[in-house]
Amino acid sequence: MNYINHSTPKHISVISMRASEILDLYAKGKRNFTGVNLKGQCFRRKDLSGANFSEADIRGTNFQGAILEGTKFTQAKAGLQKRGHLQLILISWLIAAICGFFWGLVGYYLALMLVTDVTRFKIIAALIITILSLIYGRFYRQRVGGLPLVLSLISGQTISFILAILISLSLSLLTGIILVFQAALAAVAVVNLTLPIALIVGIFGTCFTAYLAWLSLEESRETITKSLAIAFLASKGTNFGGANLKEADFTAAQLKATDLRAKDFTRTRFYLVSGIERARWEKTILADTATRNLLVTGQGENKTYIGYNFRGLNLDGVNLKNANLTRANFSEANLAQANLEGANLAHTNVMRANLQGATLTGACIEAWKIAENTNLEGVDCDYIYLVESDQERRPCQGKFAAGEFRQLALEQRKLYINET
Repeated sequence: MNYINHSTPKHISVISMRASEILDLYAKGKRNFTGVNLKGQCFRRKDLSGANFSEADIRGTNFQGAILEGTKFTQAKAGLQKRGHLQLILISWLIAAICGFFWGLVGYYLALMLVTDVTRFKIIAALIITILSLIYGRFYRQRVGGLPLVLSLISGQTISFILAILISLSLSLLTGIILVFQAALAAVAVVNLTLPIALIVGIFGTCFTAYLAWLSLEESRETITKSLAIAFLASKGTNFGGANLKEADFTAAQLKATDLRAKDFTRTRFYLVSGIERARWEKTILADTATRNLLVTGQGENKTYIGYNFRGLNLDGVNLKNANLTRANFSEANLAQANLEGANLAHTNVMRANLQGATLTGACIEAWKIAENTNLEGVDCDYIYLVESDQERRPCQGKFAAGEFRQLALEQRKLYINET
């Protein structure tokens, strides 16, 4: 596994450059743009293949539809600009105020339903109960009820979330108090009966909304609430939508609030990136939690990936020791320096995969799909098994002599050809 040195010099002169300057220098042959400030620039549909934007500030930068084959973004900072953060916070506070007003109305009408016999109030309260039952009952697992306050939480600032809750509570209480006193003046209800009910409902509703907002982001599973919040967040951040990111390198980059719905992720490296759980990546290889975690952490020891599609992924240096990879698809994937010791590779597809320098000692390669163009250069393998459950050890004793493993591995082609 290759490790990243996160230490940076104390005094770094940051150069701000416009997109036009970058493109002009790129056309003249320059490729190294390490550490430049590209905040808010637009490279839509431009070709910047092979450029080096390591440690660059690309917050709010638009790479939509760009060609970025082999481009380096190691330790780059993507996501929202400060302006985008401020807009997000202000919008979240506005929504929180609307949420508070809504809960004030809910508390008022539910109180009137309980203390009066007016048919109109009972009908309105019944409609409110029906709507709340849908939001907090039928759609509870999707955390839809937390949507009004989730934006203030996803901004990543605790103070913003706390203020949003206070704004919502204040509007809820204020709305309830005003409406109750208006009802009392109109001789519709008595203050000392309706006010406590209205306030309790308003406080409970606001607090429960905040709880669902927090829960929707803390849970690992995807919900409607989380997806909508992240989609809005990413719309203000760095955009790689539709880009060609073949063999691009995002090692240790910050990717929160980034649109990663790229067209091509072939051998793209995501090792040690941060914030990817709050980036937008639906309908891509990153949508699968197990695959995403493997790409980011490089740790898959003792885990099960039966039938997984890892085609074209960059798994350079990953630890898959003793992993169950039966029938997994690694075609065109980069498994250089990977630890596959004791892994079950039975019926696995490694055609055109790069296994250079990988460790395969003790792995099972029963009927794996392999071809001449599978890179086995420098593979570290003392022995393997030809049948699952550690059967048919080869060699029967001792270790492989030079060239023996490659010959035996390629002979397995006959087995899967006969199968088909």
